[in-house]
Amino acid sequence: MVERDTATLRPRALFPWGEGVYFLAMGDQLLTQSADDRRRYDLEGVGSIRRMSLFSRTALLLPADGEPFTAQSRGLLSGESEAVAAGGEQVGEYTHPDLLTRSGRVRWHERTLRLRTTPVLVSRFELIEDGAALLEVQATGWGHPPAKVTVRDASDRGLLLFALWLAQGFVDHDSGRGRTGAGAPT
Repeated sequence: MVERDTATLRPRALFPWGEGVYFLAMGDQLLTQSADDRRRYDLEGVGSIRRMSLFSRTALLLPADGEPFTAQSRGLLSGESEAVAAGGEQVGEYTHPDLLTRSGRVRWHERTLRLRTTPVLVSRFELIEDGAALLEVQATGWGHPPAKVTVRDASDRGLLLFALWLAQGFVDHDSGRGRTGAGAPT
């Protein structure tokens, strides 16, 4: 049901549960914007992603249980991104050979995984290793509403934050909001 807001003459959706309330399936979490830092997004039990600036393609990945990483895109049109530890060594990399989709290969330390887009109308991504999904993200870009995340294996929180940063950045870039996003090739 839609009601007209007479003060602004804009349509306003009516929800009996209130604005800003999201329903989640069992095991789902929300990537939420921090109340005290508008560039930080938190995922409970996993960690935080802090964008360096609103228009930056670089972010600080802060796992709940380890050292921070810097995630950044390589080149303007390459479609590649990397995660770098505080000491300067590369710990993760994303390459995407298919220019029509965002599916690509993720290398994290000695592991090789796949970031796969699912063929649905919403922007859904899965981080796959040996045929099993470690992470599923219904990405929304950097803003509201928050991304819906299902964590299936939280053993490496830095890897999960890197994949989440990639998915959010792709959606933000593709939405045409004017921000280049995280790992989005421009």
